[in-house]
Amino acid sequence: MSPTARLPRLLRLALIGLLVAGFAVPAEAAPRCYLLKDAEGDAGVSGGDGGLGSVPGTYDGSLDVVSADIATNRTQLTAVIRVAKLTMPENPLPYGGMFSFHWTTGEAAFFVEATRTYAGDRFHANVYTSPYSGDTSQSFLYDPLGPVSGVFDEARNEVRITAPLALFAPHDRIGPGTTLTKLLVITWFSQALDEYPTSSQADEVGGGGRASYRAGDRTCVAVGR
Repeated sequence: MSPTARLPRLLRLALIGLLVAGFAVPAEAAPRCYLLKDAEGDAGVSGGDGGLGSVPGTYDGSLDVVSADIATNRTQLTAVIRVAKLTMPENPLPYGGMFSFHWTTGEAAFFVEATRTYAGDRFHANVYTSPYSGDTSQSFLYDPLGPVSGVFDEARNEVRITAPLALFAPHDRIGPGTTLTKLLVITWFSQALDEYPTSSQADEVGGGGRASYRAGDRTCVAVGR
């Protein structure tokens, strides 16, 4: 076959290649992992990263946050708080630990929390009724939205809290593309005498509002588990 006879076929092949490239499925973005990170060994009564220092001898690995993530699917939100070493609180009843993950959508601010004592485990969602700054430098007020599900996973040193997105909807809708900003995790030593226990801060990570998450984006979190 002459070179001139081959030319149309080569052109056709080139055009087919361009069309295939144009319809190629783009590579899926890698999951975002460890949205919040913290150094190990800084958790103690009246301590954490809030600048207050820690009372010597009060370190508790169960309240020492090392990383945290938050993620959503179409119907649920799951927050994961990872600690140095998750165990049942060593202090006697009714003392225990509290773990909370805070964020704002811009229109409203929320947090989910887990409380662990020998009296049992509890998981709740809440909405702020006072301005949310993204740190613990101010007191805050909130209303409970209701109980949610969760798990204290000692094998993975994780506290996982899952809430239905519908629970937040009356205050602000969280849907695909909604940006959650001012991510903040706080742990407390808790005296769980009632539904609203007294507490002393143990650790904090995320203060300053630098971390964010766009609802629907992939992370290392298996939402709902």
